[in-house]
Amino acid sequence: MIKIMNKITWGGLLLLALLSGCSKPSSNDKLVVLKKMDVFETCENDSLKVIFSLTPGDECFIGTRKVEKMFAYLEVTCPEKGHGWVVIGDNYEIVNKK
Repeated sequence: MIKIMNKITWGGLLLLALLSGCSKPSSNDKLVVLKKMDVFETCENDSLKVIFSLTPGDECFIGTRKVEKMFAYLEVTCPEKGHGWVVIGDNYEIVNKK
């Protein structure tokens, strides 16, 4: 019985560690905007709704998800602006901010 309880405890701790890792950025990489670009509400359908725009110099945290369809999209969270999706391209550079 004690062995079963130990396995359940370790399994619960492992699950908790995995779930807590999902809510944190995976790295220190940031997207730094080079040219004006739009941020979309979702990348799920073909009618993309612009929710805000980024201007040169803006910095955003890169999310953990990337979606490739007709275009490729990168998930971003931008301080004071919000969360959304950008089209992967040359309007930005990715830098490591430690």
